[in-house]
Amino acid sequence: AELPGLIAAGADTFYCGFAAGADPLDLATANRRHSPEANFTTAAELGQAIAVAHAAGRRVFLALNEHTCPPDQLPRFEARLALAAELGVDAVIVSNLVLLDRAARRFPPSQLFASVGFVAQNAAAVRFLAARGVGRVILPRHLLPAEICALAAAVPDVAFEVFGKNSRCGNYDGLCGFAHQCLDGVSYHIGCLRVADPAVMALRTDACGACDLWAFRDQPNIASVKVVGRDLPRERIRRDVVFMRAVLDRLHAASSGPAAAAAFRRGARADH
Repeated sequence: AELPGLIAAGADTFYCGFAAGADPLDLATANRRHSPEANFTTAAELGQAIAVAHAAGRRVFLALNEHTCPPDQLPRFEARLALAAELGVDAVIVSNLVLLDRAARRFPPSQLFASVGFVAQNAAAVRFLAARGVGRVILPRHLLPAEICALAAAVPDVAFEVFGKNSRCGNYDGLCGFAHQCLDGVSYHIGCLRVADPAVMALRTDACGACDLWAFRDQPNIASVKVVGRDLPRERIRRDVVFMRAVLDRLHAASSGPAAAAAFRRGARADH
């Protein structure tokens, strides 16, 4: 039901979770989004969403973000991978090495993404994942744009994805088992892409890094900017997608040079 409005708003890719709604264990372990609103709960519902997206020329990625995979849970995840392939999911997002190994047997690199849960922060980590079949790496939110560009340039054969809008994560990305709520008075409530400009708050609950997307304009393997919020109100997400599409359209249409960069940043903040 959400897809037509979000497609009209300008979204070109969708990511989702899947958990059997009647199974508390599955809901708790499928993809680290425990809210029922954050997951499809039947194969038919997920399949219908994929059909709607594909009919409009859009793609659907399925998140399997659980960081651990105990042996007794492996059949559950392998069944989820089989379902994803059967329904025609365009890519799977995985977050642990056991599941990555199984996913690589079913999906080519163009359809196998490393979740932010891998916390890839340098070229060695990215090459490690690429050697195991990963074609895209979703980067931690606490990396600065300059760090992201250097990483993308160092591994040009891998695509990267950044978080551009929203989040409520209380930990450093991927370190979900640790408490980093406060250090010397600085809240580690990580939002989205960290913005280098000190005039913009870098750490906040409803974060926005759109004004610093200019840094990625000439880095072709930074493939996607993500609006977070599978469990946020539908109208909030629609507005955020409209905003991000306007920012990206301005980015693609802009000329080069410092004046154009400054104008882009002003426009992004005004839109926000």
